[in-house]
Amino acid sequence: TFVLGIAGQQAFGSLISGMFLVADPDFNVGDWIEWPGGEGTVEAVDFRVTRVRTPDHETVSVPNTELTSNAITRPYGRDRYRITERVYVAYYEDTERALLELQRVAIDHESILDEPAPNARILELGENAITVQAAFWIGDPRRRDVPVVRSDFRRAVKHRFDEEGITIAPPSAQLLSGEVTVADSATESPPPDG
Repeated sequence: TFVLGIAGQQAFGSLISGMFLVADPDFNVGDWIEWPGGEGTVEAVDFRVTRVRTPDHETVSVPNTELTSNAITRPYGRDRYRITERVYVAYYEDTERALLELQRVAIDHESILDEPAPNARILELGENAITVQAAFWIGDPRRRDVPVVRSDFRRAVKHRFDEEGITIAPPSAQLLSGEVTVADSATESPPPDG
């Protein structure tokens, strides 16, 4: 009886949650949403689950209770989507030049919208690197492959930074420099005895 009671409560909770989502005028099929468990485009809403297509083109069935008990965000409007990308730049680099090149990569990218204009800023002065961030917008995420846009942007940044001689931060705070000489042991005299 106890187990049936718990199962009944969960089913009733899902039903009530589904009714709230179906009745919510701001929650519609086709909306791009984010919640603590993921993000994607709402494909269908029924009284038990909501089906969401993720950026990786997987369909996920999300229990309605998860959506109604957590914050749902429509992060960047329905007709466009904002992407932010971080890059770690070495401290000895010219940060202003790195910001300018980061912004230029976004401006030159064909999938990135001109309005609002892409921007770049310093996000953090970390222990081993300066964190810079580019923010830019793409068109309707339902018609764009967001992971592909992210990957293309990252590749373009790496290529541009290599061309401009801007060092993406090393993994540690220490840089080693110098040289190592290896001598041929056959030409060396043996070490003196004891």
